[in-house]
Amino acid sequence: MKYFFSILILASIFFNSCKKENEIEKPIDTSVQTKNAILDFTGYYATDGCEFVVEIESIRCKATNEEIFPDSLISAEDINIIIKYQREIEKINNNCGDTPQAWNAITIHSFEIQ
Repeated sequence: MKYFFSILILASIFFNSCKKENEIEKPIDTSVQTKNAILDFTGYYATDGCEFVVEIESIRCKATNEEIFPDSLISAEDINIIIKYQREIEKINNNCGDTPQAWNAITIHSFEIQ
């Protein structure tokens, strides 16, 4: 029985680690887009927070220009916004929270509170 589980684990690692030959990665859309989003202030960097995090279609992102958000938006509540942004190809590496994280990066052109 022990060997059966070992073989099962090795087989699942082997088959899940290989990409299919015809599998094509979807390119990142870097065009300027306007969407509904959620602005979440997670706490200050100095206290292991990530400051402002933008959630667009269930994907959490960091802004390359997060200084666009004034301190008046610091809140314990999520804020619904309409955001005009551009997705960046490179990720933002950030050491907020307990572990280093690679965030989807966006550049914000404008936003308005809903």
